[in-house]
Order: sequence, then structure tokens, then C-alpha cells
Amino acid sequence: MTRTGAGFSRNWGGWLANEAFEYLLGAPEIDAAGGTLLWKSKINGGGFEDASADLQEQYARRKDSATEKPLRNLQAALVGMYNEMNQTLTRTRFEPQNELEYMIRTFLVRFDAIFTLNQDLLLASPR
Repeated sequence: MTRTGAGFSRNWGGWLANEAFEYLLGAPEIDAAGGTLLWKSKINGGGFEDASADLQEQYARRKDSATEKPLRNLQAALVGMYNEMNQTLTRTRFEPQNELEYMIRTFLVRFDAIFTLNQDLLLASPR
């Protein structure tokens, strides 16, 4: 097993956590309350996952439009963010040379499992 860490996909256009946070703050789906929740999560040492978990919990308790709308808005912004990242990765040339022994895929297929904390689509992107 290998692990990838923060910035692994950066070499190929992947985003860092701060860039994802900035994207979400600027997403048209995120209103002032959503922005406040994102900032609260960040200040408390978390990320958008914590904001999403909070909204999911609120919706699970109340199941009304007042709790559904912010959850759907954040989910829509996340879909937009992942779509943008995926488009970048789809256009990226991963192998800067043709020597099999130095290819990224040659390295990655050596592992039976790859664990990543990255919130990107690098390993899932079809090539």
C-alpha cells in the first residue's frame, strides 16, 4: 500500500485545500449563511466536509425546506468544484516521457491499495 498526501495531484493541476475552500466561498450556490458555515468549519480546524456533515445532520433532524436548501446548495457547489477539477485532470498529460520504467502508472500499479486523503479525482480520472 502507498499513501499520497496533500499536494500529490498538484503537479497535474490538482487543487490544494485552500483553493477548494476559496472556490466554494465564491460559488454562486453558496449564500452568506453557507459562507459563514464554511468559515466556521475552517476556523475550527476542519473543512467543507465538516460543513457538509453539519448540514446533513440538521436536515436529518428536521427534514424541512429550511434545512434541505443549504445542504443542496453546498452539494451543488461541490459537484461544480469536482467537475472543474476533473476537467483539468482530463486535459492533463500525465506522462511527460515514454520510458515505461519512469511512468507514473508503472509506479502506481505496483500497489494493491492506494490510500489518499486528497479530495480530488486524480486516481479516478479515466486515461
